Amino acid sequence: MKKVAIIVLHYKNWPDTRGCLLSLKKIDRKGVVVETIVVDNSGTKLIEKPLKDTFPQVKYLTTSQNLGFAGGNNLGIKQALNLHRSDLGKKKVDYILLLNNDTVVQGDFLKILVKTLRRDEAAGIIGPTIKHQVKGKTFYDYGGVINWYLGKTYHLNKTTNRDKRVRERDFVTGCCMLVKSEVFEKIGLLNEDYFLYLEDVEFCVRAQRGGFKVLLNPRAQIFHKGSQSISEWGKIKYSWRNSLRFSWEWVKWPGKILALFYNLIFYPTLFLRWKIVNLKNNLRF
Repeated sequence: MKKVAIIVLHYKNWPDTRGCLLSLKKIDRKGVVVETIVVDNSGTKLIEKPLKDTFPQVKYLTTSQNLGFAGGNNLGIKQALNLHRSDLGKKKVDYILLLNNDTVVQGDFLKILVKTLRRDEAAGIIGPTIKHQVKGKTFYDYGGVINWYLGKTYHLNKTTNRDKRVRERDFVTGCCMLVKSEVFEKIGLLNEDYFLYLEDVEFCVRAQRGGFKVLLNPRAQIFHKGSQSISEWGKIKYSWRNSLRFSWEWVKWPGKILALFYNLIFYPTLFLRWKIVNLKNNLRF
């Protein structure tokens, strides 16, 4: 039996977290022992009671402040790596699944991901396709690619989920990422300097440099609602800062110069476009 710790990062959205945990109760657990850990990253203990009353079997951790995506998940990962002290028994956890609280999972998604990683000894990380909607249109996230000339990261979104081949990717999103425990033991945890955005990209790059493959299996699928916990300006700000950090740390010379220049053009343009759209919307009223 493989042991899986599922870490659900909660931040001030009780209905979404409840929906995620309800979907996890219905997953196929054949061949796996699962422990779920909810990390309340909102800096308050108010969420604990309604969740504990509905899901008493779940472990709960709380933070005194918002630690960001990286810090909050790291708290859960540290707990998971010590699961030999828990009800799962003496053997350490085999896999850790990072899962956004605003997701609803497919019943067989975990079984498919675990089976794929077990078959490939060189693989360390795997993700599913992630169904999501943009302006009412449905897309499927087929993992991420890095343009090393520009330091640009982007997701491969398709309008159908018919291509079921397992393939390697430069990164998969931390929205749903299954990781072998030995990956954390070899390369460390998520980089907390990133706080929010691109920490999953940086982690996948470190894993690949450490000798692990990053895979995507489209046969596993989840639905991502899309969080509203951060403003558009917040998204641009953290993405810009972390894209600069990522380019500086990982893009090689002389491409680093072009990558930094691209970042200094792209994100200010994105910010101006957002401000103009915002202004137009306000003028309508």
